[in-house]
Amino acid sequence: MTIRRSAVLATLIIALCGLFGIASVQVLIAAPPKSGDKKAKSRSSNSKSAKKKSGDRPFKKGPREKEFVDAVGEDYRVKPTDHFIVLTNADEAIVKDFLPRLEKTYSSVHRFVDQVGVKIKYPKEKLPVLFCHDFDEYSARCKQFTGQPAPGEAAGLYWRDPLNFSLFYDMSQVSFIKETTAKAEQLKQDAAKTPDRNAKQAKLREANWYINRIAIYQQEQNRSVVQHEVAHQLLFNLQFHKADVDNPQWFVEGMATLFEPPPGKSGAGFNVINQSRLGEIRDALVVMKTDDLKNFISRQRTGMLSSQGYAQSWALCYYLVKRKSKELPKYVELIKKRPVDRMLSTKENLADFEKCFGKVNDVFTKKFTSYITKLPYLPPQ
Repeated sequence: MTIRRSAVLATLIIALCGLFGIASVQVLIAAPPKSGDKKAKSRSSNSKSAKKKSGDRPFKKGPREKEFVDAVGEDYRVKPTDHFIVLTNADEAIVKDFLPRLEKTYSSVHRFVDQVGVKIKYPKEKLPVLFCHDFDEYSARCKQFTGQPAPGEAAGLYWRDPLNFSLFYDMSQVSFIKETTAKAEQLKQDAAKTPDRNAKQAKLREANWYINRIAIYQQEQNRSVVQHEVAHQLLFNLQFHKADVDNPQWFVEGMATLFEPPPGKSGAGFNVINQSRLGEIRDALVVMKTDDLKNFISRQRTGMLSSQGYAQSWALCYYLVKRKSKELPKYVELIKKRPVDRMLSTKENLADFEKCFGKVNDVFTKKFTSYITKLPYLPPQ
């Protein structure tokens, strides 16, 4: 197979971005339009005009930046992007990877909301994000701003009311990562002192295995957590969700899980199958009954979802996006019109769903479960 140099370069850039956990990358390899190319000029002009018309421009600096800066102190550096104000005391090399991931997630979420047909209302100022050096700092900041320490199982949080900020920490500082890194380094040192060639290679292979596993773990954890929580923040701030009404938990979490994978050839992250979630739910969907699905759709918010609950939320939202795209905006607007600060009953939750997507009966359940279980699944290596 013959591969042109530009294609090789594009593949290399994408591979490097994947290695460092960047949410997405767009590689455009094309010659600039000639001065006489009127069509190219017209396309460029139309693109700028459309962006200006859409209102999608960098968010302004606002008073909440100073509030957060004053609260966290001088140890935190201020890193503004087009749509976020990031306060961080993490290592600079990690921050350089973190910042573009936020903006790539913004691009994916903005494109999704626009394609769904939900009218976007932009926030008045940049959205605040805190990125801490380690878990202890992360938990302390969580307690400072919310009154509660961070749960140990959460590597990132979006706190909606009333602060509207995201909070993360550098996963490379986790004790498991540090211990495994030290083990790999010790193996390399032992290999350097080992005279036997076969034994030396065996130690180096083991060291490389640890290093690769760490890289994969950090990539998956950092990327999926950041993109999930920032997707929450954006979906609320672009007015896909309305903050002061009873949003179905499966709908809020399911929509955020759509953005956990990085974008692929088909476009933004929401077009990519979330292999982690798919792998977790495939077997359960095979035996799912209509009553099970009804109960899931109609359930009231009762604490955090289980891991399988997140996977089922992803599956249902992915199905609605792919097979019920015309009905989806109606459901979004119906939820936004719910009474303020009142929890709806299970009966009301199911009625709203069926009003937009049709009766949840055996036919609906079979179409849903069949569609998801037939998606191509790639087990983790």
